[in-house]
Amino acid sequence: QKMLQYNKEYLKSLKCIASGGAKLPSKLVEVTIQKLGPVLYNLYGTSETGLNFIATPQDLMYSATTNGKKITGLNVSILDHNKNEVPSGTIGQLCMKNDWSIRKDTWIETGDVGYRDENDYYFICGRMDDMVISGGENVYPIEVEQVLIQHPQILDVAIIGTDDEQFGHRLLAFIVLEEDESLTEEELLGWLRQRIARYQLPKKVTIVDQLP
Repeated sequence: QKMLQYNKEYLKSLKCIASGGAKLPSKLVEVTIQKLGPVLYNLYGTSETGLNFIATPQDLMYSATTNGKKITGLNVSILDHNKNEVPSGTIGQLCMKNDWSIRKDTWIETGDVGYRDENDYYFICGRMDDMVISGGENVYPIEVEQVLIQHPQILDVAIIGTDDEQFGHRLLAFIVLEEDESLTEEELLGWLRQRIARYQLPKKVTIVDQLP
């Protein structure tokens, strides 16, 4: 009990918590803000281009899924498959140029896909090789994961693509529930249908004890 109280007091004393290297679950963002206040930062960078985006605590209150705004001195282009720049709100590959990258003043293709909204906030949707084409539509698993993790009974989620004779590809969802919770596939798909496009809906949802 004393150790638990010590850990709580220690966490409350932190002025900054930085996350990077993997997706930051939106539920974790909300719980951190609720429990510890505005101390969480989300960082995005690559080995070749260094640090690119920083989401401040205020940015994460704007959107729990944002990677923030670009840092000073960074040039960003978001390109389609034909290397043409896409408008705000459209997903494309992120290409970076800055003075601190491995190749200075050269455009570098990151392999990551994302978009910029009308307020110049950036959102990473995954890797180019994560994308699946379902019924002619581009589907990014991380976008559906970020919706599923908002369900109050879900602790963790992972989504992968699989071949499908009718649609070309479909998504498979693997779900870990919160302790002592129960949820059927039908209940979850019904909840999800109200929040995503039809082509994003997983073909199957499997409840597992833990994710590998």
